[in-house]
Amino acid sequence: MTRAEKVTFAITGMDCVDCVAAIENEVMPMAGVEYVGVSLSSRTMTVRPGLGFDLAAIASRVRLLGYGVDEEMKYDPAPRSGCPCRVNSRRP
Repeated sequence: MTRAEKVTFAITGMDCVDCVAAIENEVMPMAGVEYVGVSLSSRTMTVRPGLGFDLAAIASRVRLLGYGVDEEMKYDPAPRSGCPCRVNSRRP
């Protein structure tokens, strides 16, 4: 099995640049991630997989942050009220 050059996910719930930073900062240090880029305008996250890449773990991590993830690029482009990045920053 060959490794994909990149994997792109649709991300829902991103409303600001802080959301972009929150996702990138959580996903980049994960095992198997060589690069991650999140686009607010297209509401996508692109990951370059490396050794130990785990698609389910990445999707789970982003969902734990409060965002929706769909690796099949199906998503509702309507923004939600309240950014998950702001909700998460208020946690103790």
